[in-house]
Parts: sequence; C-alpha cells; structure tokens
Amino acid sequence: MRENKLKCAVFISIMIILLFLPLMGSAQSGKTQPSKTQPDSVTFEYLTERNASLEMEGFIFASGLRKNEQGKLNGIGTEVLTTKWCGSGFIIKDDGTLVTNYHVARKALRGKAIFEDGATFDITHIKVYDPVHDIAVMKIKANKKFSTVNFGNSDELRPMDKVLAVGNSLCKRLAVTDGSVNQIIRSEKDNDLVQIRHSAPIAPGNSGGALFKENKVVGINVATRPPWQIHYAIPINKLIPLLKYDRTLYLGDIFPTNIESIIKKGKLVDGLNQQVLAAAENKPGVWSTQYEFLPLEDLVVFLDSPGKDLALAILDEQGKIIGFSDFRGKDFEILLMSSDHYQKVTIAVMNSDTTPANFGLKIFSIVW
Repeated sequence: MRENKLKCAVFISIMIILLFLPLMGSAQSGKTQPSKTQPDSVTFEYLTERNASLEMEGFIFASGLRKNEQGKLNGIGTEVLTTKWCGSGFIIKDDGTLVTNYHVARKALRGKAIFEDGATFDITHIKVYDPVHDIAVMKIKANKKFSTVNFGNSDELRPMDKVLAVGNSLCKRLAVTDGSVNQIIRSEKDNDLVQIRHSAPIAPGNSGGALFKENKVVGINVATRPPWQIHYAIPINKLIPLLKYDRTLYLGDIFPTNIESIIKKGKLVDGLNQQVLAAAENKPGVWSTQYEFLPLEDLVVFLDSPGKDLALAILDEQGKIIGFSDFRGKDFEILLMSSDHYQKVTIAVMNSDTTPANFGLKIFSIVW
C-alpha cells in the first residue's frame, strides 16, 4: 500500500533512529539580525550565548501496549501518555526565536530553553514546522533581546571543511565537538543538497543543535548512526524558506491531547474493504497486509466491522506488536500510531467468531 510515497521517505528514513527519545527524545519574516559581535574565531562564550538546551514536556501514543492487571496488553488503542524529552536549539532572532528539529517539537505542550549561565525561559509557542525536513521554529517567552547566530551557505560546503557541533549532548547541557564534513548527500532527482554527513560527534539530546563552520551556522544536527560514528545534519538552506511565515501558534492548539480532536485532524491516505476468515480449531481467523510508515508520521488506523467483534494489531518487521486494539467490542476498533522512522509493518485483523467477517480498514495521517 502507498508505494508512491516511498521516495518521500528515502533521504529522511535514516535521520530519526536515536534522537526522538522521551528520555532517550511558524516564523517571522525578514533576515536574521546580525550578532553584536562576530569574532574571527569562535569562542565558547560566543556559542553559549546563542545556543540553548531544551527540556520538553508533551505526550506519546500508548497504542494499546500498556499491561493490565493480568499482565496482558490492555488493547486500548487510543490512550495518550505524558512524557518528557530533551533537545537542542539555537537563536536566530533577538526576540527569542529559535530553531530545533521537528521531532523535538512534535507533540510538545511546553518546554524550557536553558542557557549555560543558568538563565531559563519558557517555550509555549511554535512559529512554523516542516516534518519532511525535520525543522521547527519556536519562540521563547522573554522580555529581553538575545544574541543571534548568522547563517552560512550550506550549498557552498565541501568535504574536509572544518565544523563544530553544539548541543545538549545526552541531556547534560551544552557540549561542543569538532570534526569535518565527510560527505555532501544530494538528491538523485534534482541534485539538491539534502544531508550533510560529518565527523563532529553528536549523541541523543543533540537533536536540533547547530552545526557551525567558523562563526556561521551551516546545518541543523539531526541524527547519529552508531556504531559507525556517522553523524548527519540538515542543510541550513532548508530553513530559509520557512522564515517567510509570520505567525505564532500555541503548542496546545497544534498538538491537542483530546482523543476526539486528534482523530479530527486525520486526513484519509488509504482504505480498503476485505473479509477475514472464521476462527477454526481454537485459532482466530487472520487477515493481514503490509504497510509503509513514513518518518515522523502520526496515524489513526480505523477498523470498521459492523456487528462483529474483531481485533486489530500492528507488528514491526521483527514481528513485535507495536499497536493493539481489542477493547471496544463490536462494530469498530481504533489505533493511534506514531512512526519515528521509515519502516514496513504488518497490519493484522483477527476474528474469533466461527463465521467470516467483512470489514473496512481506513488509515488517516494526522495533520498537526
């Protein structure tokens, strides 16, 4: 199903492996204001004034995987759980506008930007977000002017260019590492620069942190691939088109926790009508199909089975259950699912009745 969307996921499928961890983990127009000082060589003080550690609070989908008193999956496929995670960000406007990864902002309700001098500011709003390129522009709540970074031109990067990675490594506050650009990864379709591979070490918590060449930001760090020590960044030029948006949106309005509101944000992307076999020899009848989850995709999976009590499960490529709904009894089941990276899954419909059952299966992508 949905083979035509596979190309959309190729270049970002490797990006979201480790850095969206609960612990683990739209923008004003105009150019970035010039920094007050732009030293020829970057000092640690220069970096700490313009880069922040982020602590975020929000929610995840439980997907029916919590255990009940009997130790079995509860099958309530529409639960949300509160959680916390960390990330990194850098200041691009003196009003406290900062850049991070979309997967740091995704499903957040509030956050804090913490600077190395101990100053801490609330984050309650987002300006613009781009799930495809994994970029979010957020807004610090503060009555002060901040020092800002300057942008470099990521199209001019070449292998062997020296770079610095700045970020909240392992959620332990700002760390600075150095390395070189290893590879410039371009789209086969139009030769557009889509990723920067570099050797400046990053770790969970570095998501959304700046990649500097000299005193200018050329990339947004996004992922690492252990054990090979391969690190990736999003070209800073991918951010520039987002800066034309002049809006400020409350996080709670973008990412509601109410189940009905979440479901209403769903946009139909796939659907079919099928029949599942009857149970036989104490084994349920099973119908299954393969499906492709895209990176940073949130889904509503709806099983319509009038008059029948069916169960709905989703399994990863290793056969592990990552979503389960068997709670509501007759007529329908619903699952809320999240995918942090590209993966092929199996969707299974199970029938414990002794007669076959007709059903409809619809999949909605949640448009936050």
